[in-house]
Amino acid sequence: MNVTDPEVERGDSGDPDWGIILLVLTAAGLIVCACVAATQLAQLKDYFVYIAEYTAANFGSRLILQFWLGIFLYLLFAGLHCRLLIVAVPYNSRAKLFIDHAARAIAAVAPTLAFAFLVLSAAFSTTSVAWVMWIAFLVLVLSAVLQVRIFVTCWQRALKGQTSTRTNRLGLLLMAISIVSASTIYFWMLKDVIGAATFMGGFGVILLFLICISLALLAFGFLRRRRLSIVGWSTFIIVASHVFASKPPEFSHTIAQLSQSKAGSIDRAVHLRGVPSLPKAFNDWIHPRLDRWNHAQREYQLTPTDVRKFPVFIVAAQGGGLYAAYHTALSLARLYDYCPQLKDHVFAISAVSGGSFGSAMFTELLRRSVTPRTECSYAETAPGLLEQSVRSFFSNDFVSPVIASGLFFDFPRLLIPQLRFTNDRARILELAFERAIGASTPFYSSWSPEAGIPALFFNTTSSNYGVPVIISQVFLRERQNFLFETADAKSAEEPLEKKLAEALIANAYNRPSYFNLLEYQPDLELNKSTAAVLSARFPYVTPPGILYRRSREAADVTLRETDGLQLIDGGFWDNSGIGAANEIIRQLKDSDEIKKLMANVEFHLISFGHTRLVLQKGGSRSIQSELTAPIATFEAVREARLFIPSDAKDAGFKAVHAYELFDPEFEAPLSWTLSKRVRQQIEARSGGNVAPSVCCRLKFFPKSMSVWIPNPSSLGPQFEATRSENRDTKFFESVAPNQQEFRTIIDLVNGTADEEDN
Repeated sequence: MNVTDPEVERGDSGDPDWGIILLVLTAAGLIVCACVAATQLAQLKDYFVYIAEYTAANFGSRLILQFWLGIFLYLLFAGLHCRLLIVAVPYNSRAKLFIDHAARAIAAVAPTLAFAFLVLSAAFSTTSVAWVMWIAFLVLVLSAVLQVRIFVTCWQRALKGQTSTRTNRLGLLLMAISIVSASTIYFWMLKDVIGAATFMGGFGVILLFLICISLALLAFGFLRRRRLSIVGWSTFIIVASHVFASKPPEFSHTIAQLSQSKAGSIDRAVHLRGVPSLPKAFNDWIHPRLDRWNHAQREYQLTPTDVRKFPVFIVAAQGGGLYAAYHTALSLARLYDYCPQLKDHVFAISAVSGGSFGSAMFTELLRRSVTPRTECSYAETAPGLLEQSVRSFFSNDFVSPVIASGLFFDFPRLLIPQLRFTNDRARILELAFERAIGASTPFYSSWSPEAGIPALFFNTTSSNYGVPVIISQVFLRERQNFLFETADAKSAEEPLEKKLAEALIANAYNRPSYFNLLEYQPDLELNKSTAAVLSARFPYVTPPGILYRRSREAADVTLRETDGLQLIDGGFWDNSGIGAANEIIRQLKDSDEIKKLMANVEFHLISFGHTRLVLQKGGSRSIQSELTAPIATFEAVREARLFIPSDAKDAGFKAVHAYELFDPEFEAPLSWTLSKRVRQQIEARSGGNVAPSVCCRLKFFPKSMSVWIPNPSSLGPQFEATRSENRDTKFFESVAPNQQEFRTIIDLVNGTADEEDN
């Protein structure tokens, strides 16, 4: 089973250089370290738990096909991986021969053992009997034993100086089967990447990619003397393709017809297409609701001291992948199920990244829902219709299509930009969202003040200027720069660079602290899924969103000079969503149209975030290397620059109702899939009558630390806190987090909240 490589360097004694031994040992060590690190990734561990739960709950012919496809792909990968490592070197020393074969055996078995560990831990983590996972574990163990046996046989043959051509024949057969299988699945993904990737799962997609890499390395090994020529031609093609590459494609959008629009009049163009300004939208939204509220209070003949102001809620939804999306959507769905009247009190949602994904999904459900009742109560126990729909939606696998698109289409496109066979992974995520929700809804035209659906404000970040860019169904813009807004024809002919220079010299221009996307292109039209994913363009997971300039009609001079606007994840500027919520409240309170309503209205913020303790735990307690320090610093600054709920009160909110997800007992992995176990933890932290025992045992530290302690008052006897003490630690047991905030919001809508709860 030996394949002698005639190009192996030899020392003066005829033995291969010790450098080859060190190379083999180093490669084996790196493979082992990578496999160990993979087993510790929270995202990967939770994904395998997700697979275990899926297999336990979806037994049938489809699952059996998925199982055997996964086993088949794994066996192909294991075989190719072994064949790649079986390269015999004619050592004269038995010690060197043993070290070489042992290192190669370890490198071959390490990925198998890593997979086996993840499968086994997932099988133990699920409460159901995941028999498929146990079978998979058995197959992996047998495969590891077989791999070790192959290398032992190779070692024994090498000791005897025996060679065989059987390995070559088997290797060629294995390569032929792998090429046919990989090509078939690749064309399947070309036709329907979402369906194919969802069927294979993320594990199958990664195995298929590893198979392709192994095939490429084996083919490169067979080329021998042509290797240098292949490397040269490949380098030339890659460099030339980038030199002659066209611009990267824009994100998915269409252009609205604005025949009456005039250059430079952004407000007019936005008005003509039916997107209202913030004061007008709020004015149209609040008046009929405030009239009904005042009429109801008059019917109850309340005394002046008992008359309550109309509560208006603005929601701030944080970023954080699918856990943030699920927390936002589920908490809002539960609130609306318990209190349908909330639709008349929630005006807007300011969301970031994963929170945008969840907000888009929730508002789409709300748009199609029919509420059978109107009264508000927190006596419900069973999940309502909206909550059931949210749970069903988030049981989908969103990560596999993104991984498949990234590995098989976007990765080759990075090398050769002309290879654009299908949509990029961001567009695939949008299509997966639309397939799961069953609709493709326009973003700007889907909001109206009469519908009872919150207006969406999605936050992105401009990589051009490092400032937020807001994508909103209601036109929100910074009102400070009118210098070039109404330029006449003569001044419009002057070079904008000259005008900008003159303005800067005169100190008459300040770049806005944020932009609205419609300021750059007022006739832009896009789907709700596209707007949500633009807010969730986390680096490397999805590519930046790009929009090129079509004309010089932008309201701000900086945007007029921007040839292409590049958008990345909104969490790079503010991961809480509170920043845009504060701007909404400031502009409303500064508007002359709204000031006269302030005596009868009070603003409340519902914030989906984390506990102060978790936020303050962030950062690294050790030093970084010279290579990683800049990246680590960038990430630390991003996490440190957060708006906190107390900032909202300074902006004008009367009260902040903080729904805190991460606490001392729970932190979810940043991913685009969630296991049932993680979803249950989030469900227990989303308010409602959740059994406290489902949630957690909340642990607190010494009094000297500033920590988050829930207030168990007004929770009822079933939620009373039990306190036990020891020398330096306190415990509050059986407390359901966010229960008090949940009840307070419902009491505010009912008009029964105490002043101390506001």
